[in-house]
Amino acid sequence: MSSTAIIFVKELTRWEDFPGDVPPESKSVWNALPDAVQEQLKADLAKQGFFNGTSFSFVGIYYSCVAETVVIGFPKYLSTPSAPQILEHVNLICKVAAKIFSQSSVRFENQFHPFNPRRTAHISNPYDLAVFLLRDYAENGLYTERKRQIRTDGIGQRNWTQTLHRTAPIFDRTPVYLQPITVKSVRKISDIITPLHAYIVNQCARLLKPLGLFKRLTLPAAPRLDNADLSRYVPAISNKINQTFSDRELRLLRGLRSWCKEGPYNQTRLGITSFEDFWEAATKKYFGNIEHTRSGPPKYYLDRSSDAYIGSGEAIPDILNAGTSTTSDPYLAIFDAKYYCPVFDDMNSRIYAAPPNSDIAKQIQYYYSLKNQYPTALFGNAFLIPYCSSSSMYCCVGYAVPNTDWHDEIAKKTSLSKTMVSASPGDRVLIYQVDPTQLLNACLHDAHIPDSNVFDDFIKPFNSKAEVGP
Repeated sequence: MSSTAIIFVKELTRWEDFPGDVPPESKSVWNALPDAVQEQLKADLAKQGFFNGTSFSFVGIYYSCVAETVVIGFPKYLSTPSAPQILEHVNLICKVAAKIFSQSSVRFENQFHPFNPRRTAHISNPYDLAVFLLRDYAENGLYTERKRQIRTDGIGQRNWTQTLHRTAPIFDRTPVYLQPITVKSVRKISDIITPLHAYIVNQCARLLKPLGLFKRLTLPAAPRLDNADLSRYVPAISNKINQTFSDRELRLLRGLRSWCKEGPYNQTRLGITSFEDFWEAATKKYFGNIEHTRSGPPKYYLDRSSDAYIGSGEAIPDILNAGTSTTSDPYLAIFDAKYYCPVFDDMNSRIYAAPPNSDIAKQIQYYYSLKNQYPTALFGNAFLIPYCSSSSMYCCVGYAVPNTDWHDEIAKKTSLSKTMVSASPGDRVLIYQVDPTQLLNACLHDAHIPDSNVFDDFIKPFNSKAEVGP
């Protein structure tokens, strides 16, 4: 397992450009693989559904049993990072996904979960398994088994059931104590499983060393079993499993048995193929405070009740933040998490690879729909796009308006003059860049944007007429 190749792949990399813009050391590992193994790996990734069309769409960690290679997919917004930076960020993504999974209306079905109890094939992800075994060792140490210690020297608490002999006295009725038997449960080192556990712990540390994990863990002394057939330990482990009732010991013994190539333990993927859903869930957790937005389920009334509300077909935003300012002004901030990585052309004041006309028009429709229902509230309307930054978590870089050139064509074909409308703050959507690392760390620690920041950083700029362009 120590020779397993680790390949980094950037999201949206095309099939022919695989693995894309990755660190040089990872590129050299990929180039060192035989052509047949490269094709096997790509075919396996396609079979797993990691390609959207011809573009790689997986973010996370996947172990390919076919090519015996680990693939680490990282988001498209990470530009020219080092391997440790990628690993740290992907690890952060997995932690946040595990935390918000039960809280978010977005369901990551069978993703970000290393254990799959329904899997029947003898396939295990050695990396997930190694993390589990090292965590267990760090918390509990090496395996010890429970044994009953029987003493007859009178030391310890008496076991009267075994001490009293069931024979009646010959001469009188005084009970006779034949032997003071003491039974005590103790934990001792197993001659078979404990040395095996120590060896596997060292193997796990060797496997995870290139990933920079568990560097400070003190490893136990272990026998040299590199050339041994570990499957010969399986009967002894299985026998102990049948005699064990502790959940922790059962998990450990099953993990050791899986390392010996017997029995499934872990699912082979730890990631997601729709990162835009994860980005929306993370931004909603930090920026939103209205739970039932567009991602919530609709309501159906099948009893024809006259008291049931009738839907008006209103537009429902993705993320909303409602509150009042320090001066008691009510406000509504409308957010839309967009998983784009725009290219900025400062010379021509243009942005490419950004939300299209339909998304901008839809966001403006959200504004006017809510403005009609809450006319006294102040509003903000913004796109939230990922951008790696070492300064503040978010900043406004401009705004977007839909293309209205089609009005010129209508005026030309109908001989009607185009109605000139004065610029309004509501007819644009502000664009905010959000640093993913800072956002994910905030989600991990249950932080939320303060109300004062929402008002000062999103409501005020949106209502400033000085920012409205021509």
